[in-house]
Amino acid sequence: MWRAALKGLFAKKLRLLLTAASIVLGVGFVAGTYVLTDTMARAFDQLFATVASDTDVVVRAASAFEVTGQGAGGDGTSGRRPIPASVLETVRAVQGVAEARPSVQGYAQLVDPRTGEAIGGFGPPTIGLSWDPGSTVLTLREGRAPQGPGEVVVDAGTARAHDLRVGQEVRVITTGGPQRFEIVGIAGFGETDNLAGATLALFELRTAQELFDRVGRYDEIAVDAAEGVSASELRARIQARLPEGVEAVTSTTVAAENADAFKEALGFFRTALLVFAGISLFVGSFIIFNTFSIITAQRTRELIENEKVHFVVGGLSAAVQMAINEQTKKARVIYVSISQSNEITARPDWSPYTFHEAINPHITSQVVGSWAARNLGKRWYVLYADYAFGHQLRDGFRLAAERYGAQVIGADPHPLGTTDYSPLFPRVVAARPDVLILANFGKDQLNSVKQAAAFGLKASMKLVCPVILGTTRREGGADAFEGVHGGTTFYWELADTIPTAKRFVEAFQKRWGRPPFDYAGYAYSGTRLILEAAER
Repeated sequence: MWRAALKGLFAKKLRLLLTAASIVLGVGFVAGTYVLTDTMARAFDQLFATVASDTDVVVRAASAFEVTGQGAGGDGTSGRRPIPASVLETVRAVQGVAEARPSVQGYAQLVDPRTGEAIGGFGPPTIGLSWDPGSTVLTLREGRAPQGPGEVVVDAGTARAHDLRVGQEVRVITTGGPQRFEIVGIAGFGETDNLAGATLALFELRTAQELFDRVGRYDEIAVDAAEGVSASELRARIQARLPEGVEAVTSTTVAAENADAFKEALGFFRTALLVFAGISLFVGSFIIFNTFSIITAQRTRELIENEKVHFVVGGLSAAVQMAINEQTKKARVIYVSISQSNEITARPDWSPYTFHEAINPHITSQVVGSWAARNLGKRWYVLYADYAFGHQLRDGFRLAAERYGAQVIGADPHPLGTTDYSPLFPRVVAARPDVLILANFGKDQLNSVKQAAAFGLKASMKLVCPVILGTTRREGGADAFEGVHGGTTFYWELADTIPTAKRFVEAFQKRWGRPPFDYAGYAYSGTRLILEAAER
């Protein structure tokens, strides 16, 4: 078996490589997108928290607009109106205010003296600010603070990237046009060189007011609380003195608003990257879906033509079994399918060389449905996996309900691979069924059974799993499937009553060190019947 599998796997190395590459790229895109955007969001959370630590209360214009940045090349402001300069004295007169520092900001784009090209403009914003002498966040690395017209301080990141130096003349573009300034200082933002990639141009307050059309007005006033006064208490005192249209908020509120605004903007970036990741995964999934059938058909043909096999047993999925069947039918080679699906028995081009060892959803639903109607109750609710196998079980139980006097009072699908079933359970409870049928398989079955038990459904209704595989029972443990009813295709304790089962179980146990489960029984039974027929 291993020899045949590995031979088929490496027979077409290029196809194997391209399929693996499509999977790796798709998963890598998704993982990389979330790592990148989460890292950026965390960095900005820390950034805004650092800014908030520099003050206690912020006085600003009340705005009906959401706080949002202005995108690539913008100034990063919130779109709020400026407040009258007279508000500053009102704030300073409030009891508990230790210091009140006004500020303005706007668009200011530096021009590289060497190339004459504007710095930035796409991506992080180009921000102009008034210099805050009381700030502990912005710190001078070289030179001094700006003290009058014609002087500017630039951030260390931009200075290093474009070889800007103290004493150098640089042009700055604002909404009023380009002007020349002397670089008198280089500043860092805490321990970092700039604001997460943004360019900073810092001016003396009056100069900044003239540049950003804020003469007689401020954008914000940062307020420090006196010792023993909390930020929330000071905010309330200031708010009581402010004129209409002006508000006082704590610095933590401002930090949270800025972080939320950034994450909202980052969501578009994340979505764009995930679209590319989705395309890659779709292509990979499409290749895999088709490649399995193609490789299966090709490998079956190779086994028939090169290995001269006389019969084939296997094929777990519907697509794989149909691909095998097409090749064995053409070559007139016996095929025993062990897939638990309806497809091979429903195909109009049935072959006299095709045999189906396994049960299928139609058989399962009729047998289990008949027993459930007689022993568990007549009101059924079906939760089914949203693909062919689940649909076939759903339809089969509806037919069984008609035949055996039961009623399907509800049927809800769930996506393949669902991890949280709790949103589905309230509808089930409200319907008050006698029986909840979990028409799914493998991990879906295990998760739904465990969560149904945790939700308390076992106390008010009977749980039925149409097919309970031995591997699923073993993984889930005895407690998970305690009180759960269902069918199975093989159980090793049949060895106690059936001689052929006893021989099989003992041989399997000796070879593999564990008892055989369902599909092992299918494969053994199908192979044994073919060999017995050959002997006769």
